[in-house]
Amino acid sequence: MIEKIVSKIKIGTALLVPVMAIGVKAQEIPEPKVDLLPQEEYLLSLSETMVGIAAAAAMDAGCQQISGVYPFNISVVQGDNKARGHINYQVNLEATQTERIVSEEFGTKQNKYKINSSNNGMLYSQIFSDFNSEFLFAYRDKWGGYYSEAKFKQHAFSETPLTWHLRIIDTLFIEPESHGRIIKGAGQQNLEKLVEGSSVKSKWLERIQLTRPAFEDGSLSITAGMIDNKGETVCQVSLQGKYNPVFGNYIVRGLVSIHE
Repeated sequence: MIEKIVSKIKIGTALLVPVMAIGVKAQEIPEPKVDLLPQEEYLLSLSETMVGIAAAAAMDAGCQQISGVYPFNISVVQGDNKARGHINYQVNLEATQTERIVSEEFGTKQNKYKINSSNNGMLYSQIFSDFNSEFLFAYRDKWGGYYSEAKFKQHAFSETPLTWHLRIIDTLFIEPESHGRIIKGAGQQNLEKLVEGSSVKSKWLERIQLTRPAFEDGSLSITAGMIDNKGETVCQVSLQGKYNPVFGNYIVRGLVSIHE
């Protein structure tokens, strides 16, 4: 699944993959370089997963039907090598770091995570289960980005579970003159639902901002909009959360909203 991306990192070219995929040219990425803390990687991987789950629920049930606000929580304990989170108090997720590779020869670094669901959880009338994904963060020079592929099942009451595929790809950069405090990103999520031998697909364009705490709480914002054939946004999922690290531990709380 994600091994083909890993192999490109090992030869020093991986960060071209997310950049080219969303059409960002090299000269448009400003200094300084992106280098996330492990806690921030956990935070982004779980948050992006929650946005993907909410997008799948909206895509299946209908954006207007499922429109609303749902709480989320993420807990990252320093040195635990795991992070946990939930959306709507019911869909529980766990992230585990599986690999860290630094190549001095090519000046690259990669951090790899696995994300799994620990239960059958519900968002609105949609039941989610068997979530399994790999998340890869990659860095080279001033570049930063991440790539993920996931598979999970979803169904409404009394319905047969459907298989979903989720792919996430984003490029990150440091906001100029923010003294390394504001990290922004752009990318997309691609969802595919398998129904009776055929598939239904959607594309969600994303904007991300991670603001590190200084004299106020840190914050994370991810906004994903589903794009129709005319290039117009027909549904939007937004995740907004705040946190204040204590002894390296991150407890993030916020809301995921779904609306047209």
